[in-house]
Amino acid sequence: MKVVVAGLSPRDEVAFGIFLERSMKTWSWERATVVRGTSLPATDLVVLDLAASGLSHGSPSAQDELSTILCDMPAVLLVSAHNHSWSTLQLSAESQPRRVLLSKPYGMQDMRSALEKVMPRRDSPANDAPVRGRFVTAPQAPLLAAASVKVEPVIGLSATELQSRLDKLPSKGYVFLSNLSKMLSRQNPFEVRFTVHNLIIVHPTDGWIASNTPMQVVQQVCQNDNLASVVGLREIDSSQAEERVHLLGMRLVELDLFLGELLDAAQGKKPWNRSLGRPH
Repeated sequence: MKVVVAGLSPRDEVAFGIFLERSMKTWSWERATVVRGTSLPATDLVVLDLAASGLSHGSPSAQDELSTILCDMPAVLLVSAHNHSWSTLQLSAESQPRRVLLSKPYGMQDMRSALEKVMPRRDSPANDAPVRGRFVTAPQAPLLAAASVKVEPVIGLSATELQSRLDKLPSKGYVFLSNLSKMLSRQNPFEVRFTVHNLIIVHPTDGWIASNTPMQVVQQVCQNDNLASVVGLREIDSSQAEERVHLLGMRLVELDLFLGELLDAAQGKKPWNRSLGRPH
């Protein structure tokens, strides 16, 4: 499934990208700019901020312009929670594709529900019936922080379990993991910097890490206290974490799985290739 996103702020784009990678792994997205009088690139569905696209107020003329922008594509339309002009607007034709209004601010579960309402269902034509009469308004779940998408448990180690394991091991040989565990206990996002260009971003509360560091480097640092002593660990805020993941094109990995593999790496166990990739 391919999504075109238009009018979102940089932070919201980052949150949306993380949400897709975490929750809808087979989906992809790309940014597009709304140009008045022209259609967005063809795609499976669109996420469009109405106000940022010059369509903050719903009217028959705005609806016509929206139809030009979207062509026949289904869409999630972002609108201010205090703006009811679109929700009361009649559709111009019964053949209009499905469009769902999503009020801002919204949580990631809200976005998931809205996407599921508009997504084409090739295996179930009945579910593709067009909306008739009015725009659909997506029900709002309790507000969640942007990009704070919880995931299903995976095989690995929680931060608490990692510290419990370390308490039973000698301090020598586990400097990197000990330093990592201390940072995890603070529950704030942080970066692990190996070189000027190579780092790992860790988000303890959201349960993910992202890395652009060669796997063999991580393994060597896990096994060598001298190397571990020069690795920098520094707290960053959540928006910095999300932006760096986006800008550097990092792949997200479940934190628990990552921690389990780091402990295996520190103890010289192989293979440890479930999330990090096979060492070379």
